[in-house]
Amino acid sequence: MTLAALATTIPLLAGAHLTDLDVYRAGGHAVLHGHPLYDVRLGQLGFTYPPLAALVLSGLSVMSDGAAVLVITMLSLAALAVVLRSSAPELVHRVRCAPTPLLVLALVALVVCAPVRRTLWNGQIDIVLAALALPDVIGSRSARWRGVGIGLAAALKLTPALFAVYLVLRGRYRDAALAGAAFVVATALAWCLLPADSLRFWTHELFAGSGIGDSSVQANQSLRGVAERLTGTSLGTLLWAVTVVPVAAIGLRLAVATGRSGAERYAAGMVGVTACLISPVSWMHHWVWAIPWLICLAERAWPRGTASRLEFAAVGFVFLTLDRLPPVIVHSWWPTASTLGNGFVLTAVLVWAVGAFRVRRPAREPRTLTESPQICKR
Repeated sequence: MTLAALATTIPLLAGAHLTDLDVYRAGGHAVLHGHPLYDVRLGQLGFTYPPLAALVLSGLSVMSDGAAVLVITMLSLAALAVVLRSSAPELVHRVRCAPTPLLVLALVALVVCAPVRRTLWNGQIDIVLAALALPDVIGSRSARWRGVGIGLAAALKLTPALFAVYLVLRGRYRDAALAGAAFVVATALAWCLLPADSLRFWTHELFAGSGIGDSSVQANQSLRGVAERLTGTSLGTLLWAVTVVPVAAIGLRLAVATGRSGAERYAAGMVGVTACLISPVSWMHHWVWAIPWLICLAERAWPRGTASRLEFAAVGFVFLTLDRLPPVIVHSWWPTASTLGNGFVLTAVLVWAVGAFRVRRPAREPRTLTESPQICKR
């Protein structure tokens, strides 16, 4: 409860303006009143998700501002609990049984890291999508329903679709089929209810990329964002188009090899990182998909010695502080602008390079809570 109360105050303490929540509410208002969904504009921003998302989020548009902020924040916190239970089962179990200051501090660090903090700060739904998809990949959800969460998440926002590709490559064909079926059914339902908006999204908006704002700004931590900042918008977009398929192939290959070794949480995190790298736009809050990856790096750091600790310390520093560093450091001085300003991408690529040498013999993980239930002594 203390952790939840702390996280609830983060948007207020950070001076949050919940821009994305405003876009969601504008999109919901449009579909409820029969206006064209993809004509919605709040400054440079517009509604960029599939029509199903506007239908699901339309309830926020009929609430007061304060009620909408409360609902989206509490929903994100509940989803974060699901993500943490899947990604850090042993840590969550130990905190519940014996909440030592170090363990509680570890959970607080996860809550205040940049992706989670900015998700709450912007009123985003990324943690909710992660709560739908990650348990399917990790295997902490009932086998009967594994894949459905991925399909629903992909129908709301396309990024999680990469997890279905991973399931196919892992030979988890039933889970992949359920993901595909859930996606088709949800998308078809939205098409029946919003045919004009659905036709426009799947034939135009999906490829146009309108309404996302300036993709070259530092907050876009994707390969395309890095390329555009280093070489300019036109050349950067071309470089991204050339490298996106090889990067996706490398990331999925590493994830599959890692998953087959038994490190399913780390593999899920790698797929999430791959999705963030190859996406045209990956704002900092999109990197909540890296939560299992960050947790596994932390777990691996202490038993494996100095090199792993330094690796985790570098990644942890970037994910905790990148959006809090003084602008003069991140934007003005070229060496730091090229390193810290592209921190999420660079740390991910460096850890990938190190992981490529370890992938044949990764450490097996503790079993999940569903595989090894324990009763706390109170």
